[in-house]
Amino acid sequence: AGAAFSTVLINWARLRRARRQYALPIAVQGAFLACFASGGVFSSEPGRVFSLACLCFIMGMQNATITKISGARIRVVTEMPDAACFVHADRSQFETALVNMAVNARDAMDGEGALTLRLACGVAKPAIRGHAEAPGPFAAVSLADTGCGIPPEAAGRIFEPFYTTKQVGEGTGLGLSTAYGIIKQTGGYIFCDSEVGKGTCFSLYFPAHVGAGAQDAVGQTFNH
Repeated sequence: AGAAFSTVLINWARLRRARRQYALPIAVQGAFLACFASGGVFSSEPGRVFSLACLCFIMGMQNATITKISGARIRVVTEMPDAACFVHADRSQFETALVNMAVNARDAMDGEGALTLRLACGVAKPAIRGHAEAPGPFAAVSLADTGCGIPPEAAGRIFEPFYTTKQVGEGTGLGLSTAYGIIKQTGGYIFCDSEVGKGTCFSLYFPAHVGAGAQDAVGQTFNH
């Protein structure tokens, strides 16, 4: 699902503007349904085992895709740690979540602004909105945009399936809900901080992998 979704988005710039309103909802909905069918979204399947994924490599590879779909007037900045950062996750689903959120940021900026992606490893999860602080270690991924921001009355519903503040034909309401489901599947957390007129920052926390298996995961990642 993630590969097909990314392929559609890479060709975004080639589509006529009139056709874009149809292509994106189809791509997002297709990715959602594929993940749902495989048990990857909103599933509570016990004992599901994920492979080790290197977030540095995945985010580095997705940087080109995100830059293309964002357009020439949006500056994409990626800040990465020096050391590799591993989590237990489905690589394809993580890519889908990352691109979904980048598309949402692009739309919030109306095609012009800055999108900053940051990755930090070995950090603690702060106490946020009723969730207790956790020592971790966690891998923290954030996406910050300089867009219009999210109104307070809509902030509590942004992760609901099919909820959208966009006009008809401009969104499905599945992008953020799909990302939410994928992140929760890995035992992760997602938080949103937004200010109307200034922008939005989504912060994702994944339990980081520390110990044996990292070197094998590096080889598997680069062989895919």
